Amino acid sequence: MNKTKLYRQQLLDARKRSLASFSDMEHRLESVAVINGVEWINDSKATDLESSFYALSLFNQPIIWLVESSTLQKDYSIFEKMARYKISHIICYGDYETNIKYTLGGIVDKYAHKCSIAF
Repeated sequence: MNKTKLYRQQLLDARKRSLASFSDMEHRLESVAVINGVEWINDSKATDLESSFYALSLFNQPIIWLVESSTLQKDYSIFEKMARYKISHIICYGDYETNIKYTLGGIVDKYAHKCSIAF
């Protein structure tokens, strides 16, 4: 293996270890299941879009992305290309319809919104 390939592999391994530390938080890039070759990723506690984007980009198979909505206005356009080629479904939880729906809902195969219920 040449030095460039070795360096890339070492960098990828370091990124995977870093990603594993993100996954230690409940509902933060949590792999729920792999069904018919599609991985279900629960990212409902995502707070940083760039970190979520990077982490989701490491998955090789199609993804069903579970994400929590927010009243904060966030720019989900960084996910547009990923939504076309990697994210097959988005399941959005929370009280508010956000720009997740308006930015990505028409790109993915399916989009669903589940409202929270307060007890």
